[in-house]
Parts: sequence; C-alpha cells; structure tokens
Amino acid sequence: MVRDLESQLTIDPSNLKDHLPQLYFRKALIEINLHKENLAIQDLKKCLDLDPVLKPARTKLIEILLEKGDFSTLMGYLTKEDQEVSKKIELVKQAFTNAEKAYNKKDFAQCVLELENTVIPITPSNPNAYQLHLKCMGEIYSKLDVTENQQLPSKLIISDLNKLISLQPMSTLQWYESMANYLLFTEVQFEKSWLFVKNCLKIDNDFKGCGQISKFYVKFQKFLATLEMYSINNGHYYLVNDNNIQNQNVNEDLNKDIDFKFVADFLLNDEVKVSKLEKKKLSSSIKNNYGYLLSRASAFVQTELGNDKILNTLSFKMDLDRILCESFIQLNDFKKAAAYCSNIEDSESPFLPKYVPEIDQLLAKKKYEEAKRLLERFNVNVRRSKLFSERYEVIERYINQQRQQQQQRQRQQQQQQQQQRQWQQRQQQQRHRAPPNSKPSTDYYKILDISRDADEKTIKKAYRTQTLKYHPDKYKGNDLTPDQIENKMQDINQAYEVLADKELRERYDRGDDPNDPLGGQRQQQQPFGGSRPFSGGGGQQFQFNFGENDFMRQFMKQKGGSGGSSGFGGFGFGGFGGQKQRTYVKKNAKKSK
Repeated sequence: MVRDLESQLTIDPSNLKDHLPQLYFRKALIEINLHKENLAIQDLKKCLDLDPVLKPARTKLIEILLEKGDFSTLMGYLTKEDQEVSKKIELVKQAFTNAEKAYNKKDFAQCVLELENTVIPITPSNPNAYQLHLKCMGEIYSKLDVTENQQLPSKLIISDLNKLISLQPMSTLQWYESMANYLLFTEVQFEKSWLFVKNCLKIDNDFKGCGQISKFYVKFQKFLATLEMYSINNGHYYLVNDNNIQNQNVNEDLNKDIDFKFVADFLLNDEVKVSKLEKKKLSSSIKNNYGYLLSRASAFVQTELGNDKILNTLSFKMDLDRILCESFIQLNDFKKAAAYCSNIEDSESPFLPKYVPEIDQLLAKKKYEEAKRLLERFNVNVRRSKLFSERYEVIERYINQQRQQQQQRQRQQQQQQQQQRQWQQRQQQQRHRAPPNSKPSTDYYKILDISRDADEKTIKKAYRTQTLKYHPDKYKGNDLTPDQIENKMQDINQAYEVLADKELRERYDRGDDPNDPLGGQRQQQQPFGGSRPFSGGGGQQFQFNFGENDFMRQFMKQKGGSGGSSGFGGFGFGGFGGQKQRTYVKKNAKKSK
C-alpha cells in the first residue's frame, strides 16, 4: 500500500496537489504501524509543508517527536496552544539533567529513579534516556553485593540494549555484542543470542566482536543448544510459585532427550574446541571445555561489569554445574558428581540430583521413611522426572508391601474376631436355646427323688439317702435282683455327678444330658442302648472321684464292705470303660459260719 501511494505521488504531482497532504499523512500512519517512525516523521513533515494547518498531521508529528525526545525539532511545530507539551519538555529536561548529575556523583540508584519516574514515561523512544539508564544499571550490577539475596539487574540491561538496537539499529554494533553476551551468560538463551550476532554481521561482517562470538558458537553449537534446553527444562522443574501449584506443561520427564554422556565427555574429556592459535593463548589452567567456557564467562563479567565475584551468580555458570552434576548422577558416578553438585546452592526449590546419593544411601539401608521425607521436599513438577520416580517407586513398593501386610493382619484379626463372635453366639444360643422337643432320656431329679429347683444341700442329702437305701448290703426290698440294684446305684451316682456340678446341671436343664453322646438331640431310643453311657465310646467319659466327705466311702469304712474290699467292693466304678462287673451278695452269711 505504501508503494501504491508512492507511485501515485511520482506519476504527476501537479495533478495531486490537493491530495498530497492526505496521501503523505496516510503513508505516515502506515509507517508508524510498521514501527518505521523515522520514515513517518519525514512524511509528516512533507505533509505539513504542503498543508501547515492539517491538525491531525501536526498532532501526530508532535506526539512522535516528544516520544523520541527530539526537542530541537519539536519546538518548531509548537504553538501557544501546546502549553501541556511545553511543560512535559521542561520536566524531561530537568529530570534528565538530574539523572546526569546523579551519575557523575556515582549515585546510580538516583540516576535510575529520575529516568524511570519521569524521562522514560514521557519519552519512551528516547535513545539518550536508555543509554544513560544502561550506564547506570551497568554500574549497579558491577557493584552488586553477591552475599546478599538481591535481584540481578541483568534483565533490565537486556531490555535497555534491546530498546536501543530497535531505535537505532545501525548506530552502535557494540550493543549487539553486549546483547549476545548478556543473553548467553545471564539468561542461557543461546539461539536468541546467536540471532543478534548474525544481525550484527549483516550490518558489518568485519566487526571483530560479533565475528569472534560467531566462531565460538559454531564450534560449541551442539553443547550450547543442549545447555539451553536443559536450562529451560529446569525452569519448569524448579519454578517457584505460590502454593506449589503444578505447572501444567510438565507432564513427562523433560530431560529424557538430553544425552548426559555426551555432556560429560564434551565438557571434561574432549579436546578444547578452539583453533591452534587460540589454544596457545589460553591459560595453562584451562584443561577442558568446561574450563574454557568458564573462562569466557569470567571474561564477560570483567569486560562488562569488572567484578569477578558475579561469576558464580551467572545462570550460565550455575547451569554448567547443574548439568555436570546431573550427568554424573544419571551415569551413576556419584564420586565425580560430588565436585559439581557441591557448587550448587540450595534455593526455595532444592536441586534433586544433588540429593540423589543421600536418598540412594537411605534406600540401601532400608530407611524408607527418611528417604520419603527427603523426597517429599520436592515440588510436583520435579516428581515427574525419571530421577524422582525411580526412587519413589522403591518407597511405594515398600509402602504397598507394608499396607498389604497390615491388611493381612487386619483380615486375620477380623477372622479371629469373627470366629470368636460366632463361638460366643453359639455359646449364647446354647445357653438361651429353647428346650428340645424331647426331654433327656434319664430323669436325674426323679432318680434322686428331688424337685427341679433343689439346691446343693438338698441334692447332697438326697444322694446320701438314695445310696443308703439302695446299697447292695443295705437294701431290704425283695423286688430287685442284684443286677438291678447295681444299675440303680450307678444311676444314683450318675445323677449326683451331673446335678452336683453347676455347669453340667445347666446343660442338663436345657435338655443336653452330658452323659448322652447325642446331647439330648437324638431320636427317641432306649435310654442306654443296652449299655451304660459311661462305656468307652465316642462320648464324653466321666471318672467318678468322690471326695473326702463322700458318704459311701465313710459308710463302707464303717461296715467293712462286701467280701473285704474297700469302696464299693466289686462294683466297677473305676472308669466304667469295661464290661459291667457284677457283685453277688451272699445270702445267709451267718449260716455259713
């Protein structure tokens, strides 16, 4: 469109006399949008030469000249109506004078304040303001106390250089050289730095400063590109932000494409990549590419800032140590890594590779909880790295194993508790079970001739009474045979054994005869199936042990028993496990004498 307007102006200017001011004005507006302010100024001047009263053109020209700080040209276009513009000019002049005085007095902070508060806001395209600002910031940077946690002014210096190059690209090639060095050594922006070097050489291919940097970049291109990628990745990993919010861009291991073996070999093992002539000029202390890169960084701080102490604060130096530290960690050479990891100072976001040897040592000693606490210091972005995940997986396996063991113990405890509850429920059900449909086959209360609510004393008394009554030597009736008397005595003893024991009596009262192998739940059948329930079968056996107060024992001692034997004589009261023994009572004993 600009070319179309220019062609119209050159065809026949006489025919376009009335339209020329508007054409130049339109052309100037387009040039302003294309950031070609110098060309726009020329066309606006032509416009006003043709039509001095074209107010939009004059207003735009005054605006551009004020922003550029070109007051000498600006004064020729001001009128009495432009009082506000005149006041701004005076403010800028006074502030700029104050800034220069502050610089001469080495009050560089005041110099910066004057420029940033007044001069630059009113004249944002004023190259003189940025040049003075650049000088003041350079002095502040050079006198920086590296022992204090101060914000580095390198970004402001880069901003000043960038503005100066854009305002006056052909003015000073030294700006390109400085810009390239600042971008590499303070920001590790290799590609952008090289772009400024190339633009510098386009203007003057023989400019020595940019030419030397270009040769350096060609030889170190692969490594510097790797270092820049690593620096960008670390910027994501160790980004310090509020509440440690996860950076959404970090969803994988960012350093997976970095060849750490190449890095270690290039920096420490490969021959220094310089020409033979330059190698002769190198210090004898430079043994490898790592040393050579540090020497270039040191030369930068000396040339630009004159302060060697700033070297260790450069992002370039710190990232060199970081990438070497991690390279040896990735290669499992912790001994070599120590020399470079120790150079890395902790920040709000600690550097993981530095702590890997300590973490691995804790894992080797199975101190999983301590290792876990150390790993949990790192933010969510670092946790996506391979270095982190490989180590945390070991802890997770341990945690899962502990969890499984705990769950197994809990299941076992639950099973035991459930079994105990089931047992208790069965016991409770048995205690509260309704009486069975059929009563026990043997009525012990009837045998002892007592009621069901008889107490212990009554039971014992009844037992003595029945044993006296049915003792083979004392029974006076003629209705029972000796075998029946013997069975009767066994029934009496059996009844007493059950009813005299509280627990057995409770079972019996619920319908569960302890002497019945079927526990009172069997079908109705003969009481003892032709044999005594105490025989050696599958049921519970009872050994009758009468105590010292046993009435029968006392009784037999007094009477001497039958046939001279103690206790019950021939009655088989031992375990009742064998065949029933019979004792025949001798009749007419007196006659035999």
